[in-house]
Amino acid sequence: MERVCKTCKKDAGNRKCSGCSRAWYCSPQCQKDDWFFHKVNCTTKKGPTTADYLMISCVQNLIPSHEQTLIDYGFNRAFSGENESKLLGLYVGLWNLGVTAKTLHRWRKDGILISEIKRKFDSLPLGDQDIYYSWFLQNEWVLDGKTPEEWGHQDAVENFVAGLVNVGWAFSGGSPTISTPEITKILRKWPSSRRDCLEFCGLLLSDHHPCSAEGIWITFGFCTCKDLQAAIDLSVLYQVLLRSCNFEGLVTAYEKSCLFDLLLKKCHMSEPMIRALNPHLKEVLALSPAENRSVWYLKQFIIYTQEPVVHESDTYLRPCESVMVDYGFINCKSDDEFKGLKAIYKTLLEKTDAELPDLHQACFEGNLYEFVSKWVKITEKKKYKSLMMNPYPSA
Repeated sequence: MERVCKTCKKDAGNRKCSGCSRAWYCSPQCQKDDWFFHKVNCTTKKGPTTADYLMISCVQNLIPSHEQTLIDYGFNRAFSGENESKLLGLYVGLWNLGVTAKTLHRWRKDGILISEIKRKFDSLPLGDQDIYYSWFLQNEWVLDGKTPEEWGHQDAVENFVAGLVNVGWAFSGGSPTISTPEITKILRKWPSSRRDCLEFCGLLLSDHHPCSAEGIWITFGFCTCKDLQAAIDLSVLYQVLLRSCNFEGLVTAYEKSCLFDLLLKKCHMSEPMIRALNPHLKEVLALSPAENRSVWYLKQFIIYTQEPVVHESDTYLRPCESVMVDYGFINCKSDDEFKGLKAIYKTLLEKTDAELPDLHQACFEGNLYEFVSKWVKITEKKKYKSLMMNPYPSA
């Protein structure tokens, strides 16, 4: 079969990419023109950086879907869709100013990303500095690690949260004449499952979805999404559900771990159709909210920074107790061991096709190291085999 050039899609491809041997081109120029996009899928040793993923998103004018890119460049800290769009606009501006992915990657690795962004935009005439840079000057917390409160944006955060609460309250059938503080007092007396559903409805009906910092990210199944697009697809499915289901019906299904059945019924989809969209959604919703497998909490811990705890002379991030026991963190005797173990799981989750339920199964068969080492190259084998020991029997 004659191969067609990947770039021009007209001429025959008579030269292939030496890195992956999958992409074919008709000329050196076509190969050069496509490299910007092709390198994130190429299997060269060097591989793409998160800055490469970001710049491709800038060219496509889309919020990045690559998880580590969202973390490295502040999108996971932007608490609203509007902020995500403004942050993307900032990076698009840098791209238009000639900043390459290589440069952006170096800025981030050297810890000078914020200062270099300012230097680049401040060098422009005042009239050429766009609205996205103006927004950034008021919202540096998306990149500097501070909270919005520390930057004096407590009002913005409170207004955003209040808006979600009011939307959820209206969907629940609550009186429209009650003020937000009064609603908050009422919600404190509600069971946690009912509050979960109100928070979830507020997010979905405001065109947002749970982030990994929230408990409902797991209990409503967003932990099973492999990327941002999958999370958006699941959000759309739930939005369809909310158009044909009242609040009490949602709460009842949630409390009885029957959400998956409710999705089948109200969204008029078959189980194979939903499995094709999200293969592990059913197994999570069949246990939520009372129980969930610890592997999803491991994923949450890897993706999101949880509360810091002091250990000996250093500070690191502590996952929940089930993750500590199941995945060997409880065996770590130093910060270096803890961080090394976390890095291995991070590589497994982000850079392999390993299925998390399979990781969970290996964990409870006492074969954790054997499973992980099939997917991740581990240099200190004896050390990490010991760390990955848990209380469960070998198969």
